[in-house]
Amino acid sequence: MNEPQIEFTIKSDLSLVAFVGRALSALLAGTALEPHRIATFELAVVEVVTNVIEHAYQNQAGHKVEICVCLGSDSAEVQVRDFGKKLDPDVVERYTSDHVEVQNPGDSISDLPVSGWGASLVAKLCDEVRYDQIDGANVLTLVCFIDCASDQALPNAG
Repeated sequence: MNEPQIEFTIKSDLSLVAFVGRALSALLAGTALEPHRIATFELAVVEVVTNVIEHAYQNQAGHKVEICVCLGSDSAEVQVRDFGKKLDPDVVERYTSDHVEVQNPGDSISDLPVSGWGASLVAKLCDEVRYDQIDGANVLTLVCFIDCASDQALPNAG
């Protein structure tokens, strides 16, 4: 497997999340993905890293968050690995399901919860999401397929 793979680690600090987004955006800029697909995939990865810091590590600084980016000819894949609290099965279901469920929706839009959307958002923004526990680590794998037929610009008519 000769696909380019880049790995880096950040500490569990919310101020470093933007760095992850910028690094991923720069890496994906060299692919056939259109800018809007890069932006949505970046948003999904940033959401996962934020959730790791807030939930797996409960906002405790200094823990490792490992990010591995693999760029293939037909997809971009990002693994986010942490060694914090295991994901609850209902959260795993929200990450990996196409069904978005709003908990306690209320009667109007102003009643909607301000948090708890992240996992469902990630599921919608990615083509595939997988969760595994490997050697005591939580591993969320996010995949964005590169559809060359639809992502390439149309030639100018004329």
